[in-house]
Amino acid sequence: MKTIYFLIVCSLLLSCKNEKTGLIIHSDQISIMEQGANLKNIAPFINSQKLNFTGSESSGDKTIAHFSGEERKQLDLIIKTNQSDSLTLYQFSAKLKADSKWLPTDTLKLLFESVDSIQAGIYSKLYKPVYAWCKPVSFTNFNQIDTIRGIQIAYWKFADQTYSAAIPLGGAGFGFTLGKEKNGFGAVGITQFPIEIKEEIPVLSIGFSKDIYKLIPGTIRQSFSAMGIRDNLRELKKKPEMYNYLGWASWNAFMQNLSEEKILASAKSFQEANIPVKWFLIDDGWLDVTNNKLNSYKPDKKKFPHEFKSLTSTLKSKFGISDVGVWHTLNGYWEGINPEGELAKQLPDLISYNDWIPWLPKPKTELYFVNPMMPQGLQFYDDWYSYLKDQGITFVKVDNQLAVNKISNGNFPIWQTGEMMLGNMHQAVNKYFSGKVINCMNMTNSDFYHYSKSAVARTSEDYNPHSNPKLFECTYMGNAAAHVLACMHNSVWMSNIVWSDFDMFQSTDKDAWYYAMAKVMSAGPVYITDEPNKHNPDLLHAITLENGKVINVDIPALPTEDSFFQLFESDKPFKAFSKYGENGLIAAWNVSDRDLVSGKFSTSEIKSLKPGAFVVFDFINKSVQEVSESSQIPVKLTRMKSNLYSVIPLKSGKAIIGDAGKIIPMAVISESSIDENSISATISEKCTLWIYSQSKPDEVMVNSKKTDQFNFDKNILSIRLAEANSKIEVMF
Repeated sequence: MKTIYFLIVCSLLLSCKNEKTGLIIHSDQISIMEQGANLKNIAPFINSQKLNFTGSESSGDKTIAHFSGEERKQLDLIIKTNQSDSLTLYQFSAKLKADSKWLPTDTLKLLFESVDSIQAGIYSKLYKPVYAWCKPVSFTNFNQIDTIRGIQIAYWKFADQTYSAAIPLGGAGFGFTLGKEKNGFGAVGITQFPIEIKEEIPVLSIGFSKDIYKLIPGTIRQSFSAMGIRDNLRELKKKPEMYNYLGWASWNAFMQNLSEEKILASAKSFQEANIPVKWFLIDDGWLDVTNNKLNSYKPDKKKFPHEFKSLTSTLKSKFGISDVGVWHTLNGYWEGINPEGELAKQLPDLISYNDWIPWLPKPKTELYFVNPMMPQGLQFYDDWYSYLKDQGITFVKVDNQLAVNKISNGNFPIWQTGEMMLGNMHQAVNKYFSGKVINCMNMTNSDFYHYSKSAVARTSEDYNPHSNPKLFECTYMGNAAAHVLACMHNSVWMSNIVWSDFDMFQSTDKDAWYYAMAKVMSAGPVYITDEPNKHNPDLLHAITLENGKVINVDIPALPTEDSFFQLFESDKPFKAFSKYGENGLIAAWNVSDRDLVSGKFSTSEIKSLKPGAFVVFDFINKSVQEVSESSQIPVKLTRMKSNLYSVIPLKSGKAIIGDAGKIIPMAVISESSIDENSISATISEKCTLWIYSQSKPDEVMVNSKKTDQFNFDKNILSIRLAEANSKIEVMF
């Protein structure tokens, strides 16, 4: 068995003012000196044999270092440097002899040892039992990291306030994650299938910047270009319009105990409660399966005797549900395709693979699926989605994408397996459902590196209404604080690839507001999993408009700089920021096992918010205060509580706040203008409109008529609007 090591011994220099910077080759050593960090003694290993440096050449931003060893072992270490005004990036790749052959168990590694003087760091690792989800783990020294593989990203802050990030790459048959071994921390790559290596192998990117908000997006952007997957960046994708509206999923409402009658009962319940749900997801429990294996494309006849056509038609015509979707796993069902079933007769030559689903009462066993490299790999999804579209289905949620790793093992190289399986599925989704898919159980880069133009994916463990309220740990049984922290930290990097799906929640959950604020700040889909006649209308009306549109932020929220490395242990609130039009937003949660956390924020923490004077609207306390850029707004949260603050620019001493009952009050403002003597606006909803003004108004008009249905107290002008789309004018 062969094992390749690229050992990078790293140490931190507190100052490098008198040292060369960049890539440095001296004698037989290769080093990188960058913004306070010194990565030195870069050396490749094959198995346990250290190769000898024999020379190098450089051209522009590219350096090739040559190494050789016994038995004609040869390796070129290729280092590309990309510099901008805010980011310096080093990309490492390897080129082996053209006749190099590798076994499924061979590994390719690029490691670096502990870096001292790290002020704070986070790595996102896959965790048991299924290794499909990531959780954030803090560190201040790489020696603190357990011996583990499956880390998708690591980022840290040096003592001199320089930030750095490491991202594993992939290609040429290899898939890489980050990992810790006795020789250090770095990229660990496998193929899972014998291959002959002919191409340059992308291995690892390491970036440096003084700005964390430029470091991670910039490192991911350039890394994706290097891997040839640039179209997988969220900035190049369009979020399907469906996800801008409130949805419902059947999972926690009914689990697998589904039927046509229960789906219709849910729709009726929302209609009677005047809750504007616009899309339905029929989750696990509808499929025709035997022993957790898929028999056919059609639904279970006992649960859905009329298949889906009548159901979807009724949901749309009678209950105003615009989109109806269904759930399935990437490999059909949890244990693949039933080799004795109807579907297997249509798709001959199934391949076998081994897997064990932890929550199923069976040991690891031989399972079957279509060959993703053959035409039936696409045919499987194409035939299925063609049938579902004819039945009125308009989108899918595709779970268990971890199956890529299992099906690859011993069958195909892991990079190509992900490329083909995800590519086949997404090609069919684009053809039949206009790209509307929720990717799930997907937080391995063998999956998300192959999303192409697919726009939405889960970034957290499942929502669990029966979680342990005392468990502050990112696991399935972890509490709401654990769920929100995992969502927010995972979105730091995943939101560069997709709109983050923070999963469903129940509006009657004791922590429903806590979850809701996170969903709204995600910029991704917001959907509930309420049982019939068990709803919290006040919460649901607060996060939606009357037409069912979710009141959502413009861009995925990110932690504020002082919360970027925060987990459960702090005595301060965890904060995240986003934007809504020209307005800023700060959300705060008590994520600690404490009865009270206290902190503060300033408007300058909201990146890209234009400087100036503002008013801050406190959603929970329904209070308003005028602030400047230098103001420090206090935040106090009791146990498991949260709040959301809208930061609204002050213009000529005035600001339209909006509907104080909405989680983002400005969402009801269709258009507006403010000058020294007047305010005019169109308000989309019936509401009591709040306006902040330093001076008392002289006259208020609604729909061109003077009105006395207003009040002015403590700089707040409140106007009662009895009609939607009212036009207001206020004269001063």
